[in-house]
Amino acid sequence: MKKNRNIIFTLFLLCVLAPFSAVNGQGFHWAELGRDLGPAAKLVGDIELLLVFISTPEHPWSEEEITDFFNIVHTSKDFILDEADRYGVPLSLSAQYFEASIPYEFDGSDLNNIDLSWYWYLVKNYFHTDGMTSMHEAYEERFGKDNTPFLFVFNNSYRNITYSTNLLHPNWQEEFSIYYGQQLMRDNMIVHELMHQYGAVDLYDLGSEGVEEISEQIFPDSVMLRQEGTEIDELTAYLIGWIDDSSELSDDTLFFLTLTDGLRESLETDEYDYSDIDEYPDNYNSYNIYDDYTDFSTGEFSDLLFDLNDFDMYEIY
Repeated sequence: MKKNRNIIFTLFLLCVLAPFSAVNGQGFHWAELGRDLGPAAKLVGDIELLLVFISTPEHPWSEEEITDFFNIVHTSKDFILDEADRYGVPLSLSAQYFEASIPYEFDGSDLNNIDLSWYWYLVKNYFHTDGMTSMHEAYEERFGKDNTPFLFVFNNSYRNITYSTNLLHPNWQEEFSIYYGQQLMRDNMIVHELMHQYGAVDLYDLGSEGVEEISEQIFPDSVMLRQEGTEIDELTAYLIGWIDDSSELSDDTLFFLTLTDGLRESLETDEYDYSDIDEYPDNYNSYNIYDDYTDFSTGEFSDLLFDLNDFDMYEIY
């Protein structure tokens, strides 16, 4: 089917397709909004995946549950390495995990009412180091890695989500994913969220019709179309830095980009309300732990409640 479509549209593609960077009048396609931006710009080099298992009063983690979860992490890591090898990309990927806790329950069910109080709590009490300008930079230096993506895992069940830098929110520099360990597990759910940190986009509909239908035809096995997908598609490979230039993209991918250009105009007005995430909201003071907060982006914290070494760290091979 794919070969037949290529034959039919090859002449069309060669004659009328503009370069990817000029698919629309803004000079970029909606899929490019997060490419090469933020701490997790490219998934290349020596990468250390840092998982934080967060216990809450009603949803603590047991060692058995953590071990079971890491069986899936290992599978995801191997999948990514195999795909990087298929694209000829130099990638070393290992993982470490931390155990941490917050003194209250976190309700992640309302994605339109973003509450990051738990995140600031963990940063201040577990992950801050003197003089750091970002959490990523601090841990890159600590472990001697090119990049240290964070995955925070709660022991309950809501919808996974990733916060990443893009052209709509260029001031948000702390990229991370939130994962819920008690939901129904699919083969590459962790891979799906990690790809988002590096600029990948969902290939299913997000408030706009047509994207998923086209993706089913061109990228039917992509992990960004469905979380049990079996491959990292070419568009995703381009967005995460595995393909350097849009001129290297195949006719199939260019065809997808042409057909979907403009289909996600709704994303330009925010799918979620990010109005507070790069500011310090007053209502996060309910636990009286941020009274001396100044500005996370400059690393200006004081009076840490816990020493940085007061939590367990495990290295996974």
